[in-house]
Amino acid sequence: MTIDIAPRVRVRLLPMLAAALLIAGLAGQAWAQADDISFQVEIFRVDLVRGDDGEIGERFVPVEEAIPGEVIEYRVTAVNEGDIIYRPGTVVVTLPIGEGVAYLEDSATPSSDRVVTEFSADGGATFSEPPVLVAGDDGDGERAADPADYDAIRWTFQVPFEPGQEEELVYRVEVQ
Repeated sequence: MTIDIAPRVRVRLLPMLAAALLIAGLAGQAWAQADDISFQVEIFRVDLVRGDDGEIGERFVPVEEAIPGEVIEYRVTAVNEGDIIYRPGTVVVTLPIGEGVAYLEDSATPSSDRVVTEFSADGGATFSEPPVLVAGDDGDGERAADPADYDAIRWTFQVPFEPGQEEELVYRVEVQ
């Protein structure tokens, strides 16, 4: 019997975190209006564990690096630290999915009456709720992009963003 063990390459998550913070700071419409919305990004590895009752659950471990096959959860918290009430539709948070990772379908904070969640598969040129349409392989027409090919995610708050209010946004990726 032969067991082939592929080398395990570690992916540094901190550069993605830095890019995420930069984009959150520069791409959000609210940030352009004022410096009173702050963003905190937490990164966790999602481990499956079996509990004492035999049920499988999840454990979240803070990480800075990951290896292929691991599932990573990004938690982005936006906080209105000022005294302005932002109108619905004016707070927009845009983050990259990142190089070397693939978005996991249905893992993002879903669209609701509070927030619209949209994705891009063309470098952030266009965003839409799934299915995200891209040019067809034959050059004419469109096809639905595979969620693993999404390269950016955008949330638009649909409710007033009040002083002191916090909103947590979540998405998961798998390290390639």
